Amino acid sequence: MSKNQYVVYTCLFGKYDNLLKPLLPSNNFDYICFTNNLYLRSNFWKIIYIEENKDNLYLSRKIKILTHHYLPKYEK
Repeated sequence: MSKNQYVVYTCLFGKYDNLLKPLLPSNNFDYICFTNNLYLRSNFWKIIYIEENKDNLYLSRKIKILTHHYLPKYEK
């Protein structure tokens, strides 16, 4: 359940990158990370696991293009 009207999101598919906390986080935003990496953990970001068996680049682009489907409750 979102507590804010706005969201900052990222996509980290595969195991090639680290999830970092923003330098200037704001309480006015929710922070969400989409991933297929079951080992990715964060005390800051809300992790949403994607279980589609597709290429990592495909999944990342799909979520970025279809954000309104994955995050429908946020301001567009």
